[in-house]
Amino acid sequence: MNEFQERLAKYAELIVKLGVDVQSGQEVLIRAPLFGSELVHKITELAYAQGAKRVHVEWEDAELDRLMRMQHAM
Repeated sequence: MNEFQERLAKYAELIVKLGVDVQSGQEVLIRAPLFGSELVHKITELAYAQGAKRVHVEWEDAELDRLMRMQHAM
């Protein structure tokens, strides 16, 4: 594992165990931009390892949102 991957894993662990404090049976919602997929994958993996019942991920795409607003503004 390279240094970036190690830091990403540590950051995900910090989020799951300390920031969110995922508990057994809990459902988790993650909202994240598409470019954050590696971190979201790590967080999801760790949340399930901590006993999360379900992890829901809502992907955000700022470019797509902008295009949709332009299309519907006309």
